[in-house]
Parts: sequence; structure tokens; C-alpha cells
Amino acid sequence: MYVNSSIGVLALLGDRTNMKPTYPRFSMSDLKKMPVPDFTAIDGAVDRLAKAYDAHAKDALLPLPRMNECGTRRALDDAVVDALGVDAETVAAVRRSLAAEPSVTGRRYEGLG
Repeated sequence: MYVNSSIGVLALLGDRTNMKPTYPRFSMSDLKKMPVPDFTAIDGAVDRLAKAYDAHAKDALLPLPRMNECGTRRALDDAVVDALGVDAETVAAVRRSLAAEPSVTGRRYEGLG
């Protein structure tokens, strides 16, 4: 749930040591270094994430360049926002920004329009 949420994608992209983007391939080393919150230390977070996982496990995720229009990604973001108690609009802004990010789109930055 977290890794596929917008802030999980941000954590993965932000911690990469490889300066040449290789989307959609990430090394095992990159994945192992990825910062992940300790959801077990947050009261009820694991249960909320598990419930969201059960609800969306079979839903398709659109490719990262289309993450802002992906209903499944928004549902994952909502679950992570709920579990971590972070601001939903901040996570939505992260999702919009990542969808326009050149290392995600493979194109020159054109702004958020």
C-alpha cells in the first residue's frame, strides 16, 4: 500500500542513488534503502491499511505518468493519509507533481498546467 502510494513513490524516487532514471526498474538496493514509516507504531494503522488493501488488491494502477488520474492510486493515498495522519492536500500535490516529473514522464518538464 505505502510503496504504491504517491508518498511511497516519492520516497523511492527521492532516495535513489542512480542519477540516471531507470523507471520502471528500481534496484533491490534502492528498495532496501527506501524509508518506510513504522505503521505498527501507529495505533490502528496496520488494520486500516489492511482493510484498504483488501478493498483494492485487484484494482489496476495506471502507469506513474498517469498517476494523477488513477482512482486506485488516489484510494491508496487516502489510506496512507488516514494511517499516517498527514494532510490529504499535501499528498494530492505530491501526486500531481510526480505525474509531471521528467524522471517519471521521460519528457521535459511542462509544468502542472
